[in-house]
Amino acid sequence: MTNKYEAAILYTSRGWAVHPLHSHDAKVSSPGKQPVLDKWQTRAQATDDELKKWFIDNDYNIGLVCGKISEVMLFDYDHNLFWGSITKDLGALTLQSHRTEGRGHVYFKYNPELKSQKHHLLGIEVLSNGSNAVLPPSQHVSGDLYTWVNPDIPVVDVPPILLERLNFLFQAEQNLIQQMSDVRPCFKKLWNKGAPEALHGADGREAMLAWATELKAKGAGIDEVLMLSRLVYKNEFDSKATVGEWKKIRAKPWRCSKIKERLSGIISCSDCSIDAKRQGRSCGVQDIKPIDIANQILSSNKFITFIETEELFYYNDGSYHKHAEAEIKQQAERIKPDISSHWNNEVISKLKVRSYKSMKELDKFKNYIHLNNGLLNIKTMELEAHNPDKIVMVHIPVDYNPEALCPNITQFFKDVLDEHDIFAVEEFFGY
Repeated sequence: MTNKYEAAILYTSRGWAVHPLHSHDAKVSSPGKQPVLDKWQTRAQATDDELKKWFIDNDYNIGLVCGKISEVMLFDYDHNLFWGSITKDLGALTLQSHRTEGRGHVYFKYNPELKSQKHHLLGIEVLSNGSNAVLPPSQHVSGDLYTWVNPDIPVVDVPPILLERLNFLFQAEQNLIQQMSDVRPCFKKLWNKGAPEALHGADGREAMLAWATELKAKGAGIDEVLMLSRLVYKNEFDSKATVGEWKKIRAKPWRCSKIKERLSGIISCSDCSIDAKRQGRSCGVQDIKPIDIANQILSSNKFITFIETEELFYYNDGSYHKHAEAEIKQQAERIKPDISSHWNNEVISKLKVRSYKSMKELDKFKNYIHLNNGLLNIKTMELEAHNPDKIVMVHIPVDYNPEALCPNITQFFKDVLDEHDIFAVEEFFGY
């Protein structure tokens, strides 16, 4: 592979949809990675003229349209802390690329079960429909070149064992994040938004013990604590030691007075009251009001309530969903575990008032259909990114691919219809 043009020809011959990315020294917000084309997500395979224009006439990097269009997806891992732990016994599974040691891209055949998703805590991102990946021999903004680790190995299906491990890992991550939202402020400081510092020495081990005990009281199991320990100790993580300590823990949190007395050099108690009426409650929790809970939920969620019907919807995974009340109650309970039904109703009421919309708003977006990989404007046939400000209630769980063909239907029409009638029938069915 001598240059980007030859590389792009090779990728196109594999059936991959490539597109140009701004060069590593371009004056753009994300040099080396930012797409040049506006509608790159729906690109089909490039023509030779396009490849020459992009990679001979211009010095663009090579981007891959991931997902169904190219029939390939990949995992982008930033470090080996978790990715290495779930793949170390699997060997060189499939095609891989990297630009520095300890991070890289691992390519697999497209799997509709794996949606594009980011897991910052784990340092793992799934790149599938709607995602872009940088292909070798592109150049990173740092000057490093993307290269193939094993260029002769074919792209294979995601092994069932890897899929199982990933789902297990993603669930443990979700559980840990939820449980950390319930702990006292002193432990949230240790958490440091998912980037905790190592806890060494006798005091560090005691602090880790207190932290694990706090989490156990919030419903954590050994899987979540193993994940936390790996984040804290990184390459020095010892699973056997963690399991051994875990077995000794009773689910009874340390009192604030004990934390202050024994761990003041590591854990700050400045935001906690040792006189809190309930064990394990941080100061100020008893003073929280329904409006505070509503504000906290609203800060990270999007809702709409139709004035005409009082029906409440919440935005998740690119579309609005019914039964928002159940979602709100779950989030409210995480904020205030002993919340009453009366308070739940107050929180829901306040969220409704602050999210009122008229059903006439739906008319503004009547030409849109929500699909897995974006919002399709059926008038212009343009695919746009999911957007909570566009209220679209029609959802079809498929990916949009303008280049898709249905040879069986086409052949059926040819078999049963006169040629001049085929177009009319296709129009009738919306084919």
